[in-house]
Amino acid sequence: MGFVLAGLVVMAPQISAAADNTMELFKTLDQNGDNYVDRDEFNIQAMEIFYNTDKNKDGFLSKDEMLLSEAAFTALDRENKGKVSGLTFIDSELMHFDNIDADGDGRIAFDEFEALVKRVQKPG
Repeated sequence: MGFVLAGLVVMAPQISAAADNTMELFKTLDQNGDNYVDRDEFNIQAMEIFYNTDKNKDGFLSKDEMLLSEAAFTALDRENKGKVSGLTFIDSELMHFDNIDADGDGRIAFDEFEALVKRVQKPG
């Protein structure tokens, strides 16, 4: 998760997953099962999200691969090339832990993760 990432997020098909799948993705990110995603868990998963989302393995994520809203993809595609490199994806605001950790407690709770998914999810 299109999610993070994401970029989550984004993060990818995972991040842009339907709301029914949001909890499933969150549980995948929460590797130790404590109902929070800490910074280490998040960073480990970020590159894996990129790799799994890059369906054609060209080293870039296209709009179709990411399944993000137009606004979310445009924000990621800083060079306006219609694709996002792994470095750009990992360095994006979508994938910044502190942007998702709304209360600043050093861990992402489900409600914070769900807010991210709603913000970047492709409509429909």
